[in-house]
Amino acid sequence: MSQKIPVILDIDTGSDDAVALITALKAPELEVKWIATTWGNVPLAEATENSLRVLDLARSAGLLAAEIELYAGAERPLARDLHEGRRRRDRYSGLIDGEEVYMHPPILPGRPYTQQAEAQFAPFKYIDYLSSATEPQTIIATGPLTNLAIALSLEPNIVSKIKELIVMGGGYQKANVTPYAEANFWNDPEAVACVLHSGLKPLLVPLDATHEAYLRESEYREIFANSGELGEFCCALLEQRQKLHDLNQPLAEPQAVTLHDVLAVCAAFAPQLLSDCLEVHCQICLSAQANGHLVIDRRENPAEANARFAYHADRAAFVATLTRLFQA
Repeated sequence: MSQKIPVILDIDTGSDDAVALITALKAPELEVKWIATTWGNVPLAEATENSLRVLDLARSAGLLAAEIELYAGAERPLARDLHEGRRRRDRYSGLIDGEEVYMHPPILPGRPYTQQAEAQFAPFKYIDYLSSATEPQTIIATGPLTNLAIALSLEPNIVSKIKELIVMGGGYQKANVTPYAEANFWNDPEAVACVLHSGLKPLLVPLDATHEAYLRESEYREIFANSGELGEFCCALLEQRQKLHDLNQPLAEPQAVTLHDVLAVCAAFAPQLLSDCLEVHCQICLSAQANGHLVIDRRENPAEANARFAYHADRAAFVATLTRLFQA
């Protein structure tokens, strides 16, 4: 096998981030160097605890030979909460059979964990780690981009040490948290603007792609069938996501789930899962109803490209990739 791709994960660990972290640890093509947590799906303290719980579960399943350092980062957006009408949204949940079900449970199930977060602030870790890196690094961000935006604002030169930035966020014909915006970008649009103007030219894995790469219930149960406690953990999270999709956000098929963050992780080693991945110029809206909406320049002569945008994804290939990873 070719040399592993070293990656940094920046996550706001709710349900799909948890499965994405497990996927990154399972993938023989990837080497997770360290993890940054941020607020987003859940508050920072919960995202950090959830990440540590997943790491503990992965360790007990034999996925980790040694601890992977984890650094807690931003607990609020750069500027959004300073403006009237741009406050944080409520958690995405629904009442099913008299029980409140969360898309992202406040605290994930699991045993008490022993590992603790490192003392250093995650954006400072970015600066120190990237400044001393001998080779450019890959970053996969599946939550708000606050950590990276802070680091880039303090030390813009670290751009030269980032080989690829893969971001789960945005949408062209799809939205979820408002009629116009995807949740990660809506959560901290100023951070998105900082990244888009940094010169990084990130690969955006938007809702357009992730909603095409859904899993049927029968598929995810089969994928995780032979993974023991790890598989049971993933299936329990996906079952809750499935219920809420059917209740509030129907997909192309009933009894199916999206795995936004898992697709972003897989794109790091299997870019062929994404299709119509085009260089575009895009900007993020920062006010009123369009807050967090990603706008793509559709003119015949657009401005210079500042991102790559995946308009579609290959669902069958995504299912096959996860099957290979978890049925090995």
